[in-house]
Amino acid sequence: MDSLTTLEEIELLVRSKRTVIYIVSQEENRVLSALEQMCSKADTSWDLIKWDIVSGLESSFPEFLPTKDSEKQLDQTEVLSWFQDLIVPKNKFCILVLKDFNKFFGSGNYRGQVEIKIIRHIKNLVNEFTVQNKAIFILSSSLELPNDLEKTVPLIDFPLPTKYEINEKINHLL
Repeated sequence: MDSLTTLEEIELLVRSKRTVIYIVSQEENRVLSALEQMCSKADTSWDLIKWDIVSGLESSFPEFLPTKDSEKQLDQTEVLSWFQDLIVPKNKFCILVLKDFNKFFGSGNYRGQVEIKIIRHIKNLVNEFTVQNKAIFILSSSLELPNDLEKTVPLIDFPLPTKYEINEKINHLL
């Protein structure tokens, strides 16, 4: 499977109201570029917001972002609450990409109160976002999905580039 087919699969999942999607890839920048491309081609206005624990919230389209830089620095629980409270107009769609968010699910059999709360929050959002114009993508280089989310969160293994895609990139650089 090539990345174009995978992008089509992601778009189909989003349009069919799968509101939380787990994407596994070693190539974070390539996936983010592909997602930005998918959002730019959508028939309605799709905005892509990225979050990680160090950089906070970032977007090429700051329409939905807080205006103050200090309000963009959110921790793992705050970002879920912020996105839950975000109001997205009916003519728009907003996707939040959570980079390395799997690290906040706990490890193995150990789950503390914070980890349990995060998992429960995501389960709540899966249902809540089906009637809103929002989706969450969890982007990680490894698969660490809790058992509680296995049936509700689809998994996408983003493929490495094909020979054709590599040749196309090389030709573009030359």
